[in-house]
Amino acid sequence: MAKWKLSPGDWCHIEFLSGDAERSKAFYRAVFDWEFQPIPGTDYINVRTSEDGIEGGIGGLAQATGKSPPATSGVFAYLLAPDMDATIAAIERAGGEIVIPKTDVMGMGEFAHFRDPDGNLIGLWRDAPEG
Repeated sequence: MAKWKLSPGDWCHIEFLSGDAERSKAFYRAVFDWEFQPIPGTDYINVRTSEDGIEGGIGGLAQATGKSPPATSGVFAYLLAPDMDATIAAIERAGGEIVIPKTDVMGMGEFAHFRDPDGNLIGLWRDAPEG
C-alpha cells in the first residue's frame, strides 16, 4: 500500500455525511466502484477508493446524527494535526470555536471539529502513535 508523507495542516481525510448511508453506499459503489468496510461498534464506514490511494483510501461515510454537523449530507474534510492540543489552543486563540472536542477513535487516532471565524466547519485528525 502507498504511504504518503503528510505535514501539519495537510488535508488528510474526507468524510461524506449522509442522511441515508445505504443509499449513498449504493450510489458510490455503482459510480466509482468504491468498497465499504463498517467499523465494528460504530455507525462509521471506511471508504476504500482504490488500491493506490493513501493506504487504499482516504475517507469514510458517516450516518448523520445529532453529533454531526448541522447538515444531513455533504462532504466533511479533515486537516492533519499531529499535536492536537496545540492545534486546538491555536484555533481558540485565533477566534475559532471547538464544536466537538478531542475524541479518541478506538485507538486509531483522535479527531475534533471546529468552526473558523467565517463559520466553516472543519475537522482535525491525529493518528495514534505507532508502537
